Amino acid sequence: MALGRHLLIEYHDCSWGALDNEELIRGTLVEAAERLHSTILSVGTHKFEPIGVTAVVMIAESHLTIHTWPEHGYAAVDIFTCSQTMSPSDVVGFIGARLCSRRIDCQEVMRGILPPVAAGIGA
Repeated sequence: MALGRHLLIEYHDCSWGALDNEELIRGTLVEAAERLHSTILSVGTHKFEPIGVTAVVMIAESHLTIHTWPEHGYAAVDIFTCSQTMSPSDVVGFIGARLCSRRIDCQEVMRGILPPVAAGIGA
């Protein structure tokens, strides 16, 4: 059993305009969190000068983050959840569509994998 699921998503060949649009980036992560039926606790964004955006959506079940590099057409997104029922992979395509990404690479990492309880110990 794992304590959490962590998706590491790379979006390539994205729209420069989308990656540099703080409002679009914020709205995309918030809507992704809503589509996952998560409980949003707070949202923070930062627009870098001259270009780039970082956003964090803290959810009761953990977080969603994005860091963009418009000059490279690239965004890195993390979705981490400790929910046993949430399916973070459900929003990978949605985010990619908002960023106009032409290629998506996604890796899922199980975090905090717990060993099975030894017979007679902790039972």
